Amino acid sequence: MNILRPTYMRQLIDAQNNGLVKIVSGIRRAGKSYLCTRKS
Repeated sequence: MNILRPTYMRQLIDAQNNGLVKIVSGIRRAGKSYLCTRKS
């Protein structure tokens, strides 16, 4: 199952080069790695 999260993706992409560290946290097997490696 693929759940689209355009709001989260847009926020991560918009803040990509602002010099701050981003932390994506959540439960196991929730798709954190997929979210971080996905090309948008």
